[in-house]
Amino acid sequence: MLDAQSVSSCPVHSPIRVLAAVPTPPPFAGPEISGQMLLENGLGAQFHLYHLRTNGKSSNQAKGRLSVSSVSTAMRLWASLVWTMVRDRPQIVYLYLSQNWSGFLRDALLIVTGWLLGAKVVAHVRGSNFGNFYTHSRLWLKPLIRFVVGRLSRVILLAERFRVQFVELFPAERIRVVYNAVDKQLLATSARAAKQDGRFMILYMGHLSKAKGFDDLLQSAPRVLDAIPTAEFVFAGEWFGGERNILYDEAGRWLHTDAEATRALWNVLRQQYGERLKYAGVLSGDVKVCALTSADVFVLPSYSEGFPMAVLEAMAVRLPLVLTPVGALPEVLQDGVNAIFVAPGDVAGISQALIKLSQDRDLCQKIGTANREMVEARFSSDYLTTSLANIFRECI
Repeated sequence: MLDAQSVSSCPVHSPIRVLAAVPTPPPFAGPEISGQMLLENGLGAQFHLYHLRTNGKSSNQAKGRLSVSSVSTAMRLWASLVWTMVRDRPQIVYLYLSQNWSGFLRDALLIVTGWLLGAKVVAHVRGSNFGNFYTHSRLWLKPLIRFVVGRLSRVILLAERFRVQFVELFPAERIRVVYNAVDKQLLATSARAAKQDGRFMILYMGHLSKAKGFDDLLQSAPRVLDAIPTAEFVFAGEWFGGERNILYDEAGRWLHTDAEATRALWNVLRQQYGERLKYAGVLSGDVKVCALTSADVFVLPSYSEGFPMAVLEAMAVRLPLVLTPVGALPEVLQDGVNAIFVAPGDVAGISQALIKLSQDRDLCQKIGTANREMVEARFSSDYLTTSLANIFRECI
């Protein structure tokens, strides 16, 4: 739906009117889940929240692809934005800032329009690749990026360590950091499933792509399965034939993707290990909660991240983690306390970490308890909405 909707009302005489131009599920990914969380929780009694659903693609893999339909969708989205601005006069326009050129051009249209019509525009960068996007952009695009970013009232990042990406683009004093959060419903229904069969379930939940470390995890799987007779892998997420959004790792190196080789490896491993490697597809709702609470360890060996929602969800259900120190993760989590960190691309390191956790259930429980306590204390949905509300008040 492209028409803006009023999703909250408040009894105060002069509420702050906020137009949230954000995506919601489907498809299911961190930005969509976070957008839905904002709409469900609202911003409090001092705000009136309107929603403009910005989804232009039906799948995560289609994101970043320019097509006739995406141009048409962008134009309808722009028209809806103009209509809402004229009709409801929102004081704040809040949106997610894309990190690929086709998405950025759409966002640029919305940002400049909101700015011209008198709103304070707040952009939330939902990943860690804006610096790479700017650095590798064509010469004609860089001045446009600088101009558009300069129209923003605030830029919100997912980690302090991402500030360096905006040194040349935006005043540091107007940058804010807001971490991701977990919905309160998950925190309320996160009891771990009791196991009777002795299986050791390793859960991967994210796009099945090179950028998320899926290839590396597949390569590590034989060593883990051979060393742990009760181990099984469950892979949940959308299978990517190619990557259009995360093209570089955190250090700016190009991520080479060979989708055919990955698919061939998957087929070989499935023939060898059978149901000990399972593809569960895209999970949501109660099915996702069931997978999380049935798992023994969560693994996501990414090359590039913002602050993965899947990691927070795994922490909420007391899972130990095997991760790479990318994005916000090394800023928030401690190695050996909240997770076992391995270097991106370290296939042997992934195997060793998973085997270690399978052999030390006390360590698993200790890490899981620390993760649950951290999420409850710092990363509930109340934290997200309170942080955004404070930033919007600053702008007004």
